[in-house]
Amino acid sequence: MDSRTGWLKLCKTDLRGANLEFASLRWCTLGGATMPAVLSGARMFGCQFEGAKGAVVGPVFVDEEATRFLGGGELEEWLSTQGAESVQVVG
Repeated sequence: MDSRTGWLKLCKTDLRGANLEFASLRWCTLGGATMPAVLSGARMFGCQFEGAKGAVVGPVFVDEEATRFLGGGELEEWLSTQGAESVQVVG
């Protein structure tokens, strides 16, 4: 957590396969271009991403049944529609 802002920073974090359903990642920094947050296989249904930014590695599951898998540009677009400010998918 950033002591100045109180916002969570997930740089070089491995959340591969994590169940993040309904997690609040609002205003979170999800890694950076050289230290992305690894989210491959994570379940992201219902997550809140308002104001989130950074860089991630996908693909991730985005539906409740964990059958819809998104990566690359599709994941970037999905994150944006969920309120993310600027999250780049780098892998």
